[in-house]
Amino acid sequence: MLGEDSEQVPGFSYTVGLWGFGHPELVVFGLEYEHAGRLLNEVGEQIRGGLTLVGSEGAHAGSMHPSHRLRVFPVPNPESVILLAQEQYRTDGGRVIPALQLVYADLLGAYPWEPRYRYPRWMQPMPGTFAA
Repeated sequence: MLGEDSEQVPGFSYTVGLWGFGHPELVVFGLEYEHAGRLLNEVGEQIRGGLTLVGSEGAHAGSMHPSHRLRVFPVPNPESVILLAQEQYRTDGGRVIPALQLVYADLLGAYPWEPRYRYPRWMQPMPGTFAA
């Protein structure tokens, strides 16, 4: 068992395929794979339907939990996080495929950077602080 929170490594999931629609891939940390998959699929369906997410904006978690709010942030190091998507879409010498991180609020509406956040902060690392 790991000791300090700083030593904890969160589980994460990401999309592979949104770049084919001209949209950055999505990544989410700290959710069980079933919940992460459902969230990414729901948001992905909205994107395939015409939604364009932009970094630093708010979004809705869909039917997973009606009161869950999301914030969207650009991932500054997508080549170190969404490895399969990079492999799928990058060509030799091609540009790095961009990604957006979905950061979810807890059930009381607090985000990891807020003092009242109820989950362990290591579960949702801030963009740029994690590499696979």
